[in-house]
Amino acid sequence: MKIELLMGYDMRIHPKYCRDEWDTRRKSTFLLEEKTVDPLSVDTSVWPTIFEFREGTPEAPLGDVSVNGRAITHTKVIVDMNYSNIILTYETWNSYEDMKLYLRKYNYYKDNAVPVAVIIILTEAIKKDLFSYNSLLEKTELSEHNLPVEMSFIGYDVGDGDMISGLTNCGYTKEDKAHLNNIFQESINPYGLFDEYQDANKFKEMTNYRVASHAPFYVYGIYSAIK
Repeated sequence: MKIELLMGYDMRIHPKYCRDEWDTRRKSTFLLEEKTVDPLSVDTSVWPTIFEFREGTPEAPLGDVSVNGRAITHTKVIVDMNYSNIILTYETWNSYEDMKLYLRKYNYYKDNAVPVAVIIILTEAIKKDLFSYNSLLEKTELSEHNLPVEMSFIGYDVGDGDMISGLTNCGYTKEDKAHLNNIFQESINPYGLFDEYQDANKFKEMTNYRVASHAPFYVYGIYSAIK
């Protein structure tokens, strides 16, 4: 049985502002399809969020955003970790409207960011899946939600329970890449994600063995209003 649970919402930096972070060496190490211009992911190390979570009410709501030490946008919204509408384990917002209200509160200039919704796909009954039973009991099935009309499906990622991507952030040896490309190269879309669940699930099973230190992996779906 396949269950789709809505993990929550986020705002991610528009990919065009992240391109300088993807030099030839990084693409060669972390991407199956090295020609991908704008790799996207549930993993915020791959596709950075605009939010930074801190304890207590911060004095200043905005700070610098950087990846690998280089600034790629002007501001980052610093969020009180006690804010009630955030699931801190996954750094996502329960409510799309609450997220937008928080951004408006601090007059965030969001032309350099895009909203996303993240789902996780579970293949067993919830109580038989340790990850979901311990951490996702408060989540509801995607079928019970109406995602914002501006969002559309952009692809499936494969990540561990902390949303570290086994597709774009665990690295490949030359042997890994040669073997996996023979199987999956035609399945990777322009964002470096899978279009089809069956391909993502097959990749997940192989990644459980390839990157055993992060297993078990899960299939995540990403929806976005990216243009």
